[in-house]
Amino acid sequence: MNKRASMPSTPAQSLTDLAYAHLEELIVTLKLAPGAAVSEAELSELTGIGRTPIREALQRLSCTLEEQLGRMSEPEAKKLRQLVNRRWKLLA
Repeated sequence: MNKRASMPSTPAQSLTDLAYAHLEELIVTLKLAPGAAVSEAELSELTGIGRTPIREALQRLSCTLEEQLGRMSEPEAKKLRQLVNRRWKLLA
C-alpha cells in the first residue's frame, strides 16, 4: 500500500526535506489526526520515503515545535511538551 503524496521535488532537495514537507502537509491538512499514534514504518509506507529520512524529518519537526513553544505561555508550553514527549515514546 503506497499512497505516496504528490509533492514537488527539486534535484537538490534531500529525502529528509521531502519527508519533512510530506509530514508537514499531512499534519496541516489533518490527514494525520491530532493525537494519532503512528510508527515510523507507517509514515514510511504512507509517504513512500524510507524510515531514516522520516526519523530525521520528525526530529526537525520537533525542533520547529520547540522554537514555537518559546512564544507560548509557560502552562501552554508545558502541556505541549508533555504531549510531544508522549508521542516520541510511542514512535520509539
